[in-house]
Amino acid sequence: MKKLLVAVALGFSFLSAGCASTLKYNPVYIPNERASTRINGAAALVMTQESQNFVFTGNPTSFTGSATTLTLPIGEIAREVGLVVLGRSFENGAAIALSSQDGKYNAVVSVSNFSYQYNQMQNLGMAITPKVTLSLNAVVTDPDGKELLRKTYNRTDFKGDTYMASTQPAEKINAAFHKALTEMLNEMVTDIANAEKTPIS
Repeated sequence: MKKLLVAVALGFSFLSAGCASTLKYNPVYIPNERASTRINGAAALVMTQESQNFVFTGNPTSFTGSATTLTLPIGEIAREVGLVVLGRSFENGAAIALSSQDGKYNAVVSVSNFSYQYNQMQNLGMAITPKVTLSLNAVVTDPDGKELLRKTYNRTDFKGDTYMASTQPAEKINAAFHKALTEMLNEMVTDIANAEKTPIS
């Protein structure tokens, strides 16, 4: 019991000290859950260079961890997660592009409105639940250039895994971001299939 209390105190100390964390894309954080559709054809994940290079640096919105800062390469992670999700959802795979490509499904995406928190209150101070909020803006056209959807996917206070103690709390935020983004992209794939009335295979 004493060791557990020491571990919890140590974990919380990382959030009370003025720590700065720089995070990276991590494929391990991408869930195995896939959209229930596979679409015939190839996809282009269209992101401007500015979108791909977008980096967030800031503090959490919660009191817990308010002295800490994390740097999250949102554009890079969105690109890599997007390629994984689209690559396993389209029969002929997916590739990154700066502009729309002829003969492909073009998904123009960007991430906005990101924030995060270390929620300790909902666990009565005994544990922490990492939460992220973000929007995924998407415009998708079919291989003939017809617009299939124009939609913003939102996740508010999306929960990561609750933990008692961690020496790398920022990685819990990183994992939650990967998970939320994967879920939103899977939802986008389902919407594309529905718009195309593509049968589930």
